[in-house]
Amino acid sequence: MQDREGRRVDLIPKTIGVWLFGPAPLQTINELEENERMNEFKFDVGSTVKDTITGFEGVVMARIQWLNNCNTYRVQPRDLDKDGKVQDVQHFDEPQLALVKTKAIKNHPFTGGPDRGSHRTNR
Repeated sequence: MQDREGRRVDLIPKTIGVWLFGPAPLQTINELEENERMNEFKFDVGSTVKDTITGFEGVVMARIQWLNNCNTYRVQPRDLDKDGKVQDVQHFDEPQLALVKTKAIKNHPFTGGPDRGSHRTNR
């Protein structure tokens, strides 16, 4: 078998080739499974977490996965500041957080965006 530039590509049993802008090194299925485990998030959106360094506590509003597999969480505190205003959100790396309560806030399945059943037209 040949790639787009005419180079010979050997297909080895139990391997999967990943193509992105040309041939990439073949990865074994075990390596792909390990990558999938690394990509899993530890905390669910809506869970209450606490920063183990500062003691900052709040609800996970978003989860971000960076290119180097570092998971970061956007945490919104539930309490108001001393002036009665909403506090700013903070971002923390996953290893720095501890779970306080699972699913403290329920996610809503409908986001309020376009209805997936409707079809857009160019009229």
